[in-house]
Amino acid sequence: MIKYITLRNKLDYSFPAMLATFINNFWVLLCWAFGTYLLPVHSVIFIMIFMVVVDFITGLWKAIKSHEVITSKRMGDTIEKMVLYLIGIITSFVLQSHIGIEAVKIMWVFGTLIITREYLSIIENIEILTGTKILKVITTYIAKLFPEHKEEKND
Repeated sequence: MIKYITLRNKLDYSFPAMLATFINNFWVLLCWAFGTYLLPVHSVIFIMIFMVVVDFITGLWKAIKSHEVITSKRMGDTIEKMVLYLIGIITSFVLQSHIGIEAVKIMWVFGTLIITREYLSIIENIEILTGTKILKVITTYIAKLFPEHKEEKND
């Protein structure tokens, strides 16, 4: 008769073996738990990281084009900014979820402010690179799309 070996026969359920498994996988378990807790925030975090990276690239491009000195301190400011933004988003999410006020989405307001700030920084970098006022071009284009309707005054 053929004896089938199952996974259950191979596992060691003793306390020292389970403790060793837990200790060896502690950081994996911690990251998994933290990631699961922050799952509702992932979209804001990804957009924030994307915007900071694009701002970094356009800022670096602007510095190269304008012959500015590129230092490690200036590059480190980007990492510091990203970490502080991340802490702010996580803190606002924790406050929002534990205070229980669902009427005001603190995390979304904070995330929107951060993303808007990065967006404006990217626009400023592109304006310096291209020499055009992008916001003025956009507002002029929108004004052409929606002309004002002036009512004629009947005397």
